[in-house]
Amino acid sequence: MHPKRVIEMLPKILIVDDMPANLFALDRLLGRVEAEVLQAASGAACLQLCMEHHFAVVLLDVQMPEMNGFEVAELIHGIEKTRNLPIIFVTAAETDQANILKGYQVGAVDFIRKPIDDRILLSKVKTFLELHNNRLALEKLNAQLEERVRQEVEKNRKKDFVLVRQSRLAAMGEMIGNIAHQWRQPINALNLILANIQSAYEYGEMTPELIEEKVTTGQKIILKMSSTIDDFRNFFKPDKRRKVFNLQKVIEDALSLVDASFKTHHISVQLQPLEEPIQAMGFANEYSQVVLLILTNAKDAIAKQNSAEGVINIQVSQNEGWITTTVQDNGGGIPEEIIHRIFDPYFTTKDSKQGTGIGLYMAKMIIEEHMGGKIESANVSGGTEFRVTIPVGDLESSGTLG
Repeated sequence: MHPKRVIEMLPKILIVDDMPANLFALDRLLGRVEAEVLQAASGAACLQLCMEHHFAVVLLDVQMPEMNGFEVAELIHGIEKTRNLPIIFVTAAETDQANILKGYQVGAVDFIRKPIDDRILLSKVKTFLELHNNRLALEKLNAQLEERVRQEVEKNRKKDFVLVRQSRLAAMGEMIGNIAHQWRQPINALNLILANIQSAYEYGEMTPELIEEKVTTGQKIILKMSSTIDDFRNFFKPDKRRKVFNLQKVIEDALSLVDASFKTHHISVQLQPLEEPIQAMGFANEYSQVVLLILTNAKDAIAKQNSAEGVINIQVSQNEGWITTTVQDNGGGIPEEIIHRIFDPYFTTKDSKQGTGIGLYMAKMIIEEHMGGKIESANVSGGTEFRVTIPVGDLESSGTLG
């Protein structure tokens, strides 16, 4: 290893004395320890070196011209960088109780009398070198831990980004599937209109009135299909701020998006009517997405059971500042050995082509982290029950009704 690098890695000791002979003697004595020794012949030079280097310990003479050791120590410990620098006073003078007390008050950690006992000085210096090395090791460990924490936070941030992206892609897939179900009937109607126009032309029954009637009907159907696209687009548009929203309307909006799909799978949904509107606080679209996810999972469970008639019951209750939406299905339930894992990321009971295992994880994040609520699941007779609880809305504080 290069000699300069070895010196840079050694801890540093500063010896301060106005007598060159004393500096020489101390320097030779400290050659027995693994450290780099620097010298200062005055208090001012000592302060300058303390600002330029990091010392393990300072051996400071008490009796010096211009500034004595007590004054230098007080200045050293008045600076943030050197506030905790250990100082050992080296003195030839008699130190009475008052001077010893003064020395400790200005930050000394010990006193050594001249003439110096080599063994005592080396023993004390080695102790502070060991403390210095331990502190550096601890600082290095803390820095490594901080870096590891930073890396893990960054890794989790990237993981969450991937989860959100995958969740959105999965939601888009569901959206496209639901649009297909919603469009199947109007597409069939358009096909029938075209067939009627062709038939009327072939049989000579085409009239301006018939053309106008069929075109008008077709335009209405196309407008309805276009509004379906708008409904889905608005549904998946994220809310920018928390607001008060009409809970039943949000649930009904979610149901309208899957109505055609549920009819295709012979699933009936029973939404308990509310005596009066219930206002909730949070993000309306995100809440709708959670409801839609639970409904979609219920549909898949019912379809997997090959049940002739699927049933989903939705109830909303309010109690002491909280609103709970309960969704029950008759899809056979979730095996008890895995039900506690259904909110874990990437955990799914579906085929890899049908599910990514991030839907319920994202639902949990939305309800519990973004809306300050809670989402739970349990098996009930013949199926599964999901309970979504969120805070009641405060119209006075929000002034917005979704």
